[in-house]
Amino acid sequence: MAEVQFNKSGVPLMGYGTRGVFMSTSGTPAVKPKMAEPKNPERDKTTVDKIDISDWGTGNNFPATADEIINKVGVLNSGLKFIRNFTIGQGIYPVKVTGYDDKGNEKLEIVTDPGINRFAQSRIVRRYMEKAVRDYMKFGCAFVQMIPNADGSKMVGLNTINAKYSRLNIADNSGGDNKMYHLGQMAGCSTKRRIQYL
Repeated sequence: MAEVQFNKSGVPLMGYGTRGVFMSTSGTPAVKPKMAEPKNPERDKTTVDKIDISDWGTGNNFPATADEIINKVGVLNSGLKFIRNFTIGQGIYPVKVTGYDDKGNEKLEIVTDPGINRFAQSRIVRRYMEKAVRDYMKFGCAFVQMIPNADGSKMVGLNTINAKYSRLNIADNSGGDNKMYHLGQMAGCSTKRRIQYL
């Protein structure tokens, strides 16, 4: 005997039976399924000190919810750490792109500047990569702060800003004016203290 399960709109979802069964469907349901309507962008924002910040998930709480779930499941947390360590590997090796071959592949040349190589293999970069890849694996993005020296001639530091407490402002009509805001408790926006990064 064959059984067919239908959804609320009358569309067959699954057929099953105790013996070999041949099933086919044709046509469309009598009632068209309701299509998703465009959302009102005004609902998906939080305003802090007259600044509109894009919500990240329902209630502006996606990172906290994701972090809670990941930390509850030991295998998932360990798996993400393993993937992070595998991704980082032996670190990074600086190269310059000197051109492209006929297939469009980059031609690379190893950077021989000892200062750049020392910086790329430093603990600062390693710690940055660990935190950035952690945020990327957990939340799908990472926020980076590059710290130049006093005259701006070279980079002396990298800082990963915890994505769990970071959000972007709503861009203007031209897509510009993006700033990242970091609040101590982003979900409730209970604190007015913020650090603004350009």
